[in-house]
Amino acid sequence: MNVAREAGTAILNSITILRAIAALAVVIYHVQHMLASSPAQAESISKLGAAGVDLFFVISGFIMMYVSFNLFETKGAGLAFLKNRFVRIAPTYYLFTTLTIAILLFFPSLYGQLRFSLTQAISSYLFLFSRNNVGEIGMVVGVGWTLAFEAFFYLLFAVLLMLPRNWCLPALATLFSAGFISGQIWDIDAAWAMVITNPLTFEFLFGCLIGLAFRKGFQISRWKSTAVIVGGVLALLITAQLDLFDGDFGELRFLVFGVPAAAIVIGAVSLERSLGRLPLPRILKRIGDSSYSMYLGHQYVLAAIAAVIVPRMWDGYVILVAVATLSVVLCVVAGVCCFLLFERPVTQVLRRRWLRHPKISATQVQRDLV
Repeated sequence: MNVAREAGTAILNSITILRAIAALAVVIYHVQHMLASSPAQAESISKLGAAGVDLFFVISGFIMMYVSFNLFETKGAGLAFLKNRFVRIAPTYYLFTTLTIAILLFFPSLYGQLRFSLTQAISSYLFLFSRNNVGEIGMVVGVGWTLAFEAFFYLLFAVLLMLPRNWCLPALATLFSAGFISGQIWDIDAAWAMVITNPLTFEFLFGCLIGLAFRKGFQISRWKSTAVIVGGVLALLITAQLDLFDGDFGELRFLVFGVPAAAIVIGAVSLERSLGRLPLPRILKRIGDSSYSMYLGHQYVLAAIAAVIVPRMWDGYVILVAVATLSVVLCVVAGVCCFLLFERPVTQVLRRRWLRHPKISATQVQRDLV
């Protein structure tokens, strides 16, 4: 069975649109923080934009299950899957990690009190959390913390590809639950273990469940699909305004943002399936395709704007809106340029030279989705 052909545009368009929305949400969230005039104002900013990350996690689980549906118990599928994922995410991530390390080494004052750490550099290249010199847990690239979760999920999923498909969801649920419970019982201080013990991993499980359901023929009407999307968006708006979001690694996040994100994915994919084809504006396609580059690189653009433009801004609402709009546009342009000039060509070259598994090659639909 040709998985790529079966997936078709009925799935790709909806997911591409959601990726574009998720990336833009994160960018806008960080633009708001960049333009905040005081710590108090920054604290009062709605956390809605941060939910873009949760939407990415659900999408990731959905695509991995949807595309790999027929690969379970296939010889070599696990290793081929990991190679595919590494080729997809590592080059661009390593580019920005290396850039950040170079800045820390040669222009340390740009990062305030933060200094280069060989341990954190090595950990970051291995997609592991570590503590920096100021005690913060994360990666060299600030937004790179999400890739530690992605890498953990990919590793587990690759192992589960060796087992019967029906075992996948129960096994993921058991492993994620065991990790979370372990973190509640024992005081695990190791930075790298934060990924294993954090319930954010359940967002990948939500996505896998949705992907499996749709591969098995799940379908709801277009009106119900629309209602589910609207319900998910309203839930995000309400929880963001009520400030139920409890930080990047907060234990409630997978419920507060993850469940509404899952509802939006269900509604969007089902709506497109009901319509037969969901219109995909060219600009949204381009943003969706380049969302990974934009996600990783936008903070460098915002840092430049914060250093060059923000200190010279005039007071006034119109100026504030103009700078915010310019910031988002520049982040999008930079993301598209990185995608066209680096991410896509490098990924294509590595795929041709490194990926040879016949069944995995049928899943090239993944190239622009996760």
